[in-house]
Amino acid sequence: CGNLVAMLILMFFMFSVVLVNRFGTMCVAGDEARPGKLGVTCLFTPDDSLLDRHAHFQGVGIAIYTLFRIATGDAWGEVMESATLETPRGLGWGFSYTPREPVSNAAWGVYVRLMQPSANVTQATATALEIAKEALDEWYALVQGREDEEGWPLPNGDGADYVTLARLVLPNCLTAAEAMYLQEHGVADCAVPGSYHSSGPLDCSTTCGYTPILVYTIFYLFFAVAAFVLFQLVIGVLMDIYLRVQEEAAAQPACPGCDHLTITILKRMHRRWLMHARAKLHGVEHPAIVSRSVSMKRTWGVSNRIAPVDSNTRDTLIGCRHARPPPPATATANTSEGTAELAAPLADSTNTACTTSVTATDALGGATDRMHWGGG
Repeated sequence: CGNLVAMLILMFFMFSVVLVNRFGTMCVAGDEARPGKLGVTCLFTPDDSLLDRHAHFQGVGIAIYTLFRIATGDAWGEVMESATLETPRGLGWGFSYTPREPVSNAAWGVYVRLMQPSANVTQATATALEIAKEALDEWYALVQGREDEEGWPLPNGDGADYVTLARLVLPNCLTAAEAMYLQEHGVADCAVPGSYHSSGPLDCSTTCGYTPILVYTIFYLFFAVAAFVLFQLVIGVLMDIYLRVQEEAAAQPACPGCDHLTITILKRMHRRWLMHARAKLHGVEHPAIVSRSVSMKRTWGVSNRIAPVDSNTRDTLIGCRHARPPPPATATANTSEGTAELAAPLADSTNTACTTSVTATDALGGATDRMHWGGG
């Protein structure tokens, strides 16, 4: 996923630089309403061809944002169509531009009605740039100093006819040469206002887009590549999540809580099960079950012993099991005969206790000793 994200960022940056270099001078909605003569060059752009304030290419940052909008398919067709704005061309997909002169009949009629040119100025000799300059001079004379009024640059509709005339003789947009001509004659201003490092006088640039076939190629290529990378990114994330879930499922034990089970514990469980099963089968209380219940009550809250015994009994049982009786007790006597007579009863009592313990242990089937020490 990291490689896909890096590729996506690089692709967005590369395309944004290219689009800013090519379409960064196109007019955005609101540029025509800049104060004074700063928005004059954008007065020629039709309202429906102005780029949206949130989707244009006047900077790398906003260009990346616009590309993200294109990649997600959010009304990017409008941006693409606006980028194809050009001066009028021939019919169809012709690459030859329609010349500005002679001016159209509609433009000449409006010019004659508004300007009343002299007799030596005819439709064949009048130039589009001269007519546009005269129309903008008249417009600015009407609206100068009224930037704060509603409807600027046409407050209360004043000067609308002159702007219409300028649009008729220079339709769609301005080339760089035409914009420079208007600035040199004082009817347009392409300077950057403010006190930024890029502020100050600036040569006017074109407000046109580019050839439709090239615009469509760039936009469709970016959309296809971005959609492919985004799709691969989504698939990669989903696959990563799927594999993680599979690994977690495989890591879970088949028997929850059986992590610490050992062979000894399993054997003990098996013996307990058999003991209970036999007791239930015969319908009697097995002595080992009774002993275990008493032992558990006595050792409640202590270690998890099944049949605890004290140390003396444990030693006795172990000694009896391995035929190692405890050493005989001795008593002090004045004569050797007396000593022998005392030792014998002690030995007999010890053997009797051992025999009794072994017998009790055997009667229980060795359950007490085996369950306590985990023996086989």
